[in-house]
Amino acid sequence: MKINWSYHIHTNYTHGQNSVDEIAASCKDLKIQEIAITEHVRSRPTYQFEKLQTDILNAAKKYNIKIFTGIEAKILPNGLLDAPTSLLSKTDLIIGSVHEWSDNIGMMDAYMLLVKSPAMVIGHPQIVNKEIIKLFIKYKKVMEISYKYPLSDSQLSLIQQFPKLQLSLGTDAHKLADIKNARNYFNQIVDKYNFSKQLWKIEDKAIVNSS
Repeated sequence: MKINWSYHIHTNYTHGQNSVDEIAASCKDLKIQEIAITEHVRSRPTYQFEKLQTDILNAAKKYNIKIFTGIEAKILPNGLLDAPTSLLSKTDLIIGSVHEWSDNIGMMDAYMLLVKSPAMVIGHPQIVNKEIIKLFIKYKKVMEISYKYPLSDSQLSLIQQFPKLQLSLGTDAHKLADIKNARNYFNQIVDKYNFSKQLWKIEDKAIVNSS
C-alpha cells in the first residue's frame, strides 16, 4: 500500500523548523495529497491560531493539496485537554497525548482520562497492551502509530490481533525530512502487518465520534 497522506505535522509556530508553506511545498514534491497540521496548543495560546489557519488556507490553495487544521493537546490531571475550549469545535483533528505526566497518578489512569476527552486520536501511546487496546476500542478512539515513537515488533503484532482498532499514521514531523522518512516507514509496516483495513482517515471522524 502506498501512503499518500501525512498527519501530525508541527510547524515553526511552536517546535517545528519549517513554515506551513515550506511543508506544503515539500509534500507537493513528494506527491503527498493530504496533510494535517496539528500544532501544539495550551489553555493559554502562545501564538495566533487564526494566523496559522490563514497560512494553511493559503498554502492549500497555492499547492493544490488538502490541508487539515488540527491541534495536539496534552491531558491534564483534572481530565481536561490543555487547549482552549473554543478551538475544539474549530479543528478537523484533535490529537490527545500524555505529556509530562505526574508520578502521583499512574500512566494507565492518564489514558483513562484521555479516552473520555474530546480527542479523536490518542497520540504516540506510551502503553500498548491488551488492556489499553480494548480501552481505545470501547471508547471509539483511534490509536496513533507514530514515526517519532516507533512501536516494537511485538507491539505491532499485538495490534494485529484487534482488527476493530482504528489506526492513524502519525508522522509527528518537526522537520521536512521527517515527512519523507515517515512515509517510507509507514509503507513498510502497513504491508508487513496488514494494517490497510484498520487505517483511519480524517474524513472518517464521524464514524469514530458516533455513539
